[in-house]
Amino acid sequence: LSASGAERIRAACRELEIELVGEVAFDPDLPAALEAVAQGARTPESLQELDSVREVEAIWERLGDWVKGWAAA
Repeated sequence: LSASGAERIRAACRELEIELVGEVAFDPDLPAALEAVAQGARTPESLQELDSVREVEAIWERLGDWVKGWAAA
């Protein structure tokens, strides 16, 4: 992943934090977790620590394709 690509993912994650605050327990490590997802990690610890599998599934469903798009850019 190029440096500019990584920065684009970080910027997108900062934007997503704002959108996600009302939906899941806010995790200050979420941007790093999403960046790890974009770089190919399967189970970031920050997402594993959420209270329920449902919350994790909701995050993956909402963000999966979006994060993959940023990683491919």
